[in-house]
Amino acid sequence: QGRFDEAESHLRDALRVSTAAGYRFDIALILGFLGRNCARAGRFSDGFLFLGTAREEFESTGCYGDVTRIDAWRAEALSLAGDAAAALALADATLSTVKGDRGVPPEVPLLERVRAEALWSLGDTEGAGRALVASVDAARSRGAEYELALAIDVLERMPELRTHFDDVEVLLAERDA
Repeated sequence: QGRFDEAESHLRDALRVSTAAGYRFDIALILGFLGRNCARAGRFSDGFLFLGTAREEFESTGCYGDVTRIDAWRAEALSLAGDAAAALALADATLSTVKGDRGVPPEVPLLERVRAEALWSLGDTEGAGRALVASVDAARSRGAEYELALAIDVLERMPELRTHFDDVEVLLAERDA
């Protein structure tokens, strides 16, 4: 929702409680959310620090599914920081670990959106359009409204990708509802 300072304040409060209680999983999860929040607010050094620490904590506790989530958030942070090549490489590597036979994993909408933004930045408009369609489809199939809204925002920033969608006005209305 764009209220980064408010979110950070609540996350830091939750981190204090989880740290006092010694809940390593919760600490790692909160650090991940702090990292994503900082990156979305443009504070990349803080974001990468929190995300790196969260990843290390999840890895040390054997929570590899959560490592994948953090890697998806790291790819998003790289994209937001303007490192399209690194964002694309990490998104592709992370996608290769999550795709399976059990439906659409939760990281797919975000990772495909990151791929779309990175490919567009690297001059591959056609690949970007396919990735954005994949992001929208995955978000819809999962009922992931936040990720769907972020994917639709890409259409406003990169209007040349609209040609890949038959329902642009429906998408924009869906996001604004």
